[in-house]
Amino acid sequence: MPRVPPTNCLFEAGRGGDDMAQSRESEGIVRGMDDPRLLDALEANTYAAYASYAVDSGGEQIAAPDRLTYIAGIPFELFNGVARARLAPDDSDDLDAQITAALQPFIMRGHPMFWWTGPSSAPKDLGARLVEHGLVDDGSMPGMAIALSDLRQTHEAPARLVTEQVNSPRLVEEFTLALRAGYGVPEEMQAPLAALGERQALRPDSPWLYLVGRLDGEPVSTVQLFLHAGVAGIYAVSTAPNARRQGIGEALTHAALLAARERGYAVGILQSSAMGLHIYERLGFRALTSFHLYLWRGE
Repeated sequence: MPRVPPTNCLFEAGRGGDDMAQSRESEGIVRGMDDPRLLDALEANTYAAYASYAVDSGGEQIAAPDRLTYIAGIPFELFNGVARARLAPDDSDDLDAQITAALQPFIMRGHPMFWWTGPSSAPKDLGARLVEHGLVDDGSMPGMAIALSDLRQTHEAPARLVTEQVNSPRLVEEFTLALRAGYGVPEEMQAPLAALGERQALRPDSPWLYLVGRLDGEPVSTVQLFLHAGVAGIYAVSTAPNARRQGIGEALTHAALLAARERGYAVGILQSSAMGLHIYERLGFRALTSFHLYLWRGE
């Protein structure tokens, strides 16, 4: 495969809003893998990204001292959840009452949701308690990071692949079609996901950057970049089944990380599925922690 320099990717060098957002973040930039703020930043970026999905889809977030709750305007489990829970019960019954209270907004709406546990979660047996409350253990995934100074300037990709920054309603539609194909999301989610994309990708001061990859003119792959808490978060890496095993998702992830480096960020972070783990390790990511997901199905 030929080596494709980032100049072949159709990115905007930087919009005014991007520059202002970067200026606001610059003082808090995590400077490297040995920065003591990295683990907190990894967790903060992760939870803020999913809360942003909720808010930008017409929902809300509630940031309390003991947990972050985000409730979307649509019943989609990835956009509804509880995270950063640090419950401090006086006794077992008190803990059960806190969990019941945290679940109540989702029970009232019938929205499925994920409860995230991570490095700052408490108590230590919170996951087991959630299962007792009817949530399903949906498995764990590593929280990973990479020093962007170690990122290669060029990356191998199919010659027919064109990567473009999403900056118009038409490209939002293409991005959403490719995302749905990659994740197997049903057609009824096209309109709400496209509306979300317009709010996030087209807003001048947005911390989000969306990239779509086309193979022979067909949108087949996606990635999102979320600039928050001093690190560059990678989300929504997807490739349509008919375009997999060609290095396309890896190429888009590399392009997004280069875009973050060009904006002054020093560390990229993500949470990896089992399918993507070897791809991210090949790029240079390494696992720093683990997140665990517990699913309430909304029944």
